Amino acid sequence: PDTPEAFELQGLIGRVLKQWYLKTAAAPRERRRDTLQRAIDAYLTPYRANPAANFWQGINVVALVERGRRDGLAVSLDRNTAEMAAAILGGLETVERDRPEITPWELATMLEAAIALGRVDTVVQRAQEYVAHPAAGAFEVVSMLRQLVEIWNLTDDEPPGSSLIPMLSLARARLLRGEGGGLTLTAQGIAVEHARTIELERVHGF
Repeated sequence: PDTPEAFELQGLIGRVLKQWYLKTAAAPRERRRDTLQRAIDAYLTPYRANPAANFWQGINVVALVERGRRDGLAVSLDRNTAEMAAAILGGLETVERDRPEITPWELATMLEAAIALGRVDTVVQRAQEYVAHPAAGAFEVVSMLRQLVEIWNLTDDEPPGSSLIPMLSLARARLLRGEGGGLTLTAQGIAVEHARTIELERVHGF
């Protein structure tokens, strides 16, 4: 207990429960609420123990509570998510000032905290820094894109998704052209992309 490995494991348990919640949309409402609460609690334990080091678990608490609110599910949290997001963002901004290099995961967390706080300009700035970061590979970009779409419910129809999703999608495409690049699509995802492609097809003249 109370080691970096234990905190990492708690975060991974939260990740499994988060995915379980996303994949069981047809489950009874109370069961979904219970799964979401368990995910939040799994992430919250390491964040409470060391907020400075376990910032990524903390931002997942914020993201999941906000997702639950949009889904109409009342989950329990003994703190305000906006205050929590502001504390996470402020802590990482301090780290950024004191250290010459910031990691992609820190940038991603700052981006999510800015979304929670409604700071659109900061969101776009952090996204630009994220896709330009030399250590942000295909895995990191795809993970960020998935989080924004699946948890924050961003779309390319309105801000900040209208700025972020095309930016990250282009970065993903560029990275997938590299050696070992790959892409996995669900049947539903292929159908959606096919429909969007049809909408773009036009014949001019003969």
